[in-house]
Amino acid sequence: MKERNELTTRQDYALKWIKSFIQKHGLPPTVREIGRGLNIESSSAFYLLKVLQKKGRVKRGSLGARSLILKTPPKR
Repeated sequence: MKERNELTTRQDYALKWIKSFIQKHGLPPTVREIGRGLNIESSSAFYLLKVLQKKGRVKRGSLGARSLILKTPPKR
């Protein structure tokens, strides 16, 4: 059985895509860029970020569209 904070395959893929985007561009993607990059609607990308935030993998700041911060996965 999966732990509550364990990522699904899709969530893991999204997190890796976000990391790759940051490495390539030097700044985090916007919700629209995540949607385009993952071929999903912006509303689905927003929900995905909300879930990743709840699982402790990202933090969304209040500084605007590019205020996404990646967090270290929780220790077991």
